[in-house]
Amino acid sequence: MKVAVTGASGLVGSQLVKALTAQGYRVNALVRRQGKTPELKHPMVKEVVGNLSDQLALDRLVEGCEVVYHLAACAKMWAKEDDLFYRVNVLGTYNLVSAAKDGGVKKFVYTSTAGKYGPSLAQVITEETSRSVDYLTEYEKTKDEAEHVVREAACDGFEVFILNPTRVFGPGLLSESNGVTRMVKMYVEGRFRFIPCNGKSIGNYVFIDDVIAGHLMVLERGQSGENYILGGENCSFNEFFDLLNRLTEIRIRMIHLPYVFLWLIASFFEMVTKVTSRPPLITKKWLKRFLYNWEVSSQKAHRTLGYTITPLDVGLQKTIARLDQCRVVQ
Repeated sequence: MKVAVTGASGLVGSQLVKALTAQGYRVNALVRRQGKTPELKHPMVKEVVGNLSDQLALDRLVEGCEVVYHLAACAKMWAKEDDLFYRVNVLGTYNLVSAAKDGGVKKFVYTSTAGKYGPSLAQVITEETSRSVDYLTEYEKTKDEAEHVVREAACDGFEVFILNPTRVFGPGLLSESNGVTRMVKMYVEGRFRFIPCNGKSIGNYVFIDDVIAGHLMVLERGQSGENYILGGENCSFNEFFDLLNRLTEIRIRMIHLPYVFLWLIASFFEMVTKVTSRPPLITKKWLKRFLYNWEVSSQKAHRTLGYTITPLDVGLQKTIARLDQCRVVQ
């Protein structure tokens, strides 16, 4: 079987391609620049140069494919063009869906984000949770809009599946979307000493191998039109760094930065950005995420797909052991 993958040069995409070729699939991988990602150099992988606005490239990408995995996205904290998130995440998804349907693709897997459900307020987030807080970032908003594009395209002969990973970590490419592993690496190197706010904000951390397994499982056991949260363990910042302390035996005194202080820093960076157009290290919109908990449940994926969770300490141990193999990408 031939499979198409967008976002193939990213953390999840590159490892998904590796897993697919290991199972005997031939892969068409969409890349912006040929040869940029050594992980894609494989006799079963064909790189297709283009982007989500290039309809001819998308037609070449899906040619002869039965399955499309759509992982490409604008996942930045900030973008110079106001409409970049919409153009890439929504219009780009529409273009790919159109190419897939016209090209005879039978199954379309869309990798979204658990962040689209919003923070957990009264209860842990599940696939049935309705968002009760305004979108905090353009990324969340446009990924949710793209889900509607995918879901509305479902019909006889064209099955669609939507996956919602949480905060992915693990050995691999140190891209902007692998921020958790970059944080772990800086901690091990003694360059990360700050915890946002009081450190009690809870997030969900999922090991990369579990996310890849979920992408493979959904083809065999998923139900068209359904969402599946691919998560790991719920853990606060304080608990996360306590665990890192124990696993690495690196004694670093972590400093809690109050929200007001972080807000002032974010405001400063945004002012600098207006003058220089350089991306800010953090924005006020992104900072609001630290005011909430983001607890999720992966029980639906467990029941339906057979999805399992790698314990956080085990995943971190594997990540720490392979940090020297991680490659920084822009």
